[in-house]
Amino acid sequence: QVKTEVNVLKTLSKHEQSATASRKEEVKRGLAKLGIQCDDKVPNIAVLGSGGGLRAMIALYGTLVELKKCNLLDCVMYLLGVSGSTWCMSSIYKTEDWANKIEILEKNQSEKLVQGQWNLIKAKKAVLEAAREENYSLTDFWSYFIILKMKLKYFDGVTEAVDMSLSGLWGMVEVRKAWRSVVHEVVKGRT
Repeated sequence: QVKTEVNVLKTLSKHEQSATASRKEEVKRGLAKLGIQCDDKVPNIAVLGSGGGLRAMIALYGTLVELKKCNLLDCVMYLLGVSGSTWCMSSIYKTEDWANKIEILEKNQSEKLVQGQWNLIKAKKAVLEAAREENYSLTDFWSYFIILKMKLKYFDGVTEAVDMSLSGLWGMVEVRKAWRSVVHEVVKGRT
């Protein structure tokens, strides 16, 4: 039998202490640019990104861009998120010095979403097949294709390891289930 343990530390690791000390100096300089002087007590300012899929990703990009425009992004000590906001975080962290390039990163992501391409014939076929099995909704259908494309782009190391013939990730299965009701009703209405 395997014994599992949780390691609880009362302090940060040496690497985390070093990174935090370095970031505190940057936050101190950022606050000084705004006329706010800090001695040894630099505030822990955090930006928290919500969940909510694509909406959360877009919202966090927009928030970071506006914080940058207002000279507040340099004052942030921690950037945290869950679910959709982590899609933004994982894509920006691939760029060194992302905070100074956030406007360009946001613009590039927006263009990818607007100009994204997918095969309408394959999409229609997938929807019609799904409609025969269970319920589906149009919102989930849209997110299924857009989010799948993003997952393949940003999480290539993760998704390549998944056997997509087995319906890929569990989330994809859940999205499919949620989608089927509306498509089924549309198909029934046309027959």
